[in-house]
Amino acid sequence: MEVELGRIFVFPDPTRKVSPRELHSLALHLPFIKEVAERLELVYDAQADGRGQVCYASAPELRSAYKTAFTKADLIRYIAANIGATCILESATLVPLPEQAADFWEGE
Repeated sequence: MEVELGRIFVFPDPTRKVSPRELHSLALHLPFIKEVAERLELVYDAQADGRGQVCYASAPELRSAYKTAFTKADLIRYIAANIGATCILESATLVPLPEQAADFWEGE
């Protein structure tokens, strides 16, 4: 299954083109992110920034099989890995959705 990038991110101007790096500045469509989280049986962690970790829940060293949460950065890495880190993206760009969490972490 594929979904348009505009369903994942809020493009203030639907004609605007961005690089994968610029996706960090766009807001997420949280209802859709919730759907993805439920589909993958993962938790979306909007607060994680990689600093001050008390536990290893979102530590990069944690093997994918043990990850239970994903962040906006994880999502952007997945998108870049699946459609190209150097391409120009727009709202209508199609992104493949992973079928299960293992696919998400493999594509990251």
